[in-house]
Amino acid sequence: MLYIGTNAHDWPSIQRMSDAKRTRQSTFGTAAYGGEGWSQRVRTHAQDLGCIWQSCGIDSEWRELKSVLLHVPGQELMVANDGPDSVQMLASMDVSIAIHEHDSMAQLYRSQGVNVHLVNPDNPCQPNQMLCADLFAMTPQGAILARPASTVRAGEERWIARRLASLGMPILKTITGTGTFEGSDLMWIDETTSVRRRTAQSRCPNSSTSRSWLCTSPHGKRHGKSGERRAEG
Repeated sequence: MLYIGTNAHDWPSIQRMSDAKRTRQSTFGTAAYGGEGWSQRVRTHAQDLGCIWQSCGIDSEWRELKSVLLHVPGQELMVANDGPDSVQMLASMDVSIAIHEHDSMAQLYRSQGVNVHLVNPDNPCQPNQMLCADLFAMTPQGAILARPASTVRAGEERWIARRLASLGMPILKTITGTGTFEGSDLMWIDETTSVRRRTAQSRCPNSSTSRSWLCTSPHGKRHGKSGERRAEG
């Protein structure tokens, strides 16, 4: 083999490179590329819940409640004092009373054995962040992340996504394009039937996308139809 423009001291390394090319083995058929030794995944996503993923999911509004996701309200509520309409509230709030009542609710959940998870968004957060029921909907096999229709609430879902991920709960769907959806517009009647309410807050640009939202249960049917959001129950 003839090498042009090389120094004599480079020849040993060049020769080693040439020898390596001649002895290099094909990766075809190796375990890394699906060959002998490959371990095929056969469990369903539902079977992974409680194993790979954190146990979660609901298929009714009446089974035993096991966990909830809450946001503790704080000083972000003060903005309503300058005009409730600007943040889409009915009236201004007494922040100390709101915090006390929310804490009482959380303590009641805990006293009944319900796991209470907190969103813990970065501060300052948006004034309606405590309305977690609007920000995602749980299905039998994971969450549908909401996309609020109002510019006032746009982005609240980001913190929900971060918290669900940190809890190890799968997000099955994220609303994209111009579609909007609030979790409180979805209700499970039983393990095979859900109702979704169509409102100004929940608009899907086409019916095929709407139908795909709830294809998360092996038996699910859709029939087209609030402070906390249930994570498991």
